Amino acid sequence: MNAIYFMSETQHLLFTFLTCLLLIAQAYIFHLACDVNRPNRKLVLSQEIIILCFVLAATLAMSTPIISLQHGDLALDKYDLLRYVIGFLALSTAFWGTQTKLTGLLLVVTALMSFPWADNYVLCFFTSLLLWAIRDYFVFKRIQYLRQEQITPGAIKEAMDYLPIGMIFARENGEIFLSNIAGLKYMYGCFQHYFGDISHLWNASVDFPDNKCLSKSILGKDLLLRLTPDCSLLLSLTVLPTPKNKIQQLLIKNVTEEDHDTMQLGKQNAALAASGANLKTMLRNLEAVTRQQVATQLRFYMHDLMGQRLTILQQLLYEGTELDYDKFLAVLDEVSGDMRKSTIQTPENKLANILSTYQNIGINVLVNGTLPTDRTMAKTFVAIIREGITNAIRHGHCDTVNIQLSKEKEKFILTIADNGISCSKFPVFGTGLTGIANRLREINGILSIQEHPAFTIRCEVEENHD
Repeated sequence: MNAIYFMSETQHLLFTFLTCLLLIAQAYIFHLACDVNRPNRKLVLSQEIIILCFVLAATLAMSTPIISLQHGDLALDKYDLLRYVIGFLALSTAFWGTQTKLTGLLLVVTALMSFPWADNYVLCFFTSLLLWAIRDYFVFKRIQYLRQEQITPGAIKEAMDYLPIGMIFARENGEIFLSNIAGLKYMYGCFQHYFGDISHLWNASVDFPDNKCLSKSILGKDLLLRLTPDCSLLLSLTVLPTPKNKIQQLLIKNVTEEDHDTMQLGKQNAALAASGANLKTMLRNLEAVTRQQVATQLRFYMHDLMGQRLTILQQLLYEGTELDYDKFLAVLDEVSGDMRKSTIQTPENKLANILSTYQNIGINVLVNGTLPTDRTMAKTFVAIIREGITNAIRHGHCDTVNIQLSKEKEKFILTIADNGISCSKFPVFGTGLTGIANRLREINGILSIQEHPAFTIRCEVEENHD
């Protein structure tokens, strides 16, 4: 005998058990490799079947020992040639298919340590079995990764069943060959039976009974079914071209939320359209009101300005003395210049011009206090002062006007009094007093008039008049 390895019966049972486990593991790996659909699938299967045969030969040798004549122990003596041949074949496939550098190196070392020449060393044979197990573990992980990475018909069907969208596929002649769970639920839930032809299913959906749904409508090539207030379905039938033939695809999508949003948006658009019409009417009315306000303001402005100038000219013409033409022309020039500059002057400048003009014609205007810092209020007070002086001269025939500008707590007060003829009764609100009242109303002011003993105009405006 050559290359004899002697072992006790206990050792024989242990190593036989280990080699059988290794054979089962290798057979399982070969089974997994059969399901891996890769370009090098044939190389993978060739490698694993050679390794499986090599482990099988080692198992057969381990399970059929003979009794040694020299020592009386069990010894390996069969399948040596077979183990060498298959072992060298296994070495030649060390880096095929699923092999990485690590698993290829383990295969080389393990095959060399499993040859019959190593049977004389217990540790060598045991180590080879351990390395075989490690190698099979790494190959198992590699094949498992490849199986998870690849796409199979079963994986596609499983993924389709998890989709919330109903998917039904049919051949070119209409025969349905694939449907996911959501598609089957639609067919049976709406029609209480399954369809074999996709055209019949589509026609049944288009002709869905009106008494079983809220509404249905065609949206281009799609169909919208409102089955209940909480269920709206959108059906879309399309044709998918493939290299061999055409496939019909029916998608059923739950669009309840989108449908609610669309209907809500439609209501909002209708409301906006109605609001737009109302807004146009309001704008037209506002335009008319604005034109009227501008015209009124312009009328008051022209009344104030022209009334003041006419009063001044009247005073010059009827003051009872010989007319000074130089003085008359100077006043006319001042009237024209003030009309041109009135829109750009500051309230303080306007007031100074008013006082200067009346001083030139012999009207004594006494001012106590200063205009408010608020520009809007200051402009209003200047306009009221101009109108107040004009009224005092024209209707009261005065020669002295007292103007008081003061502030009490949070109110600004303007008082205009004259030494002219007082009214016998409450004055009539003509254009002048009406203009003063309107100007005060714009800044939330209050107008009060006193007839006796001297005609007095009192204006009160809050500091925060907005």
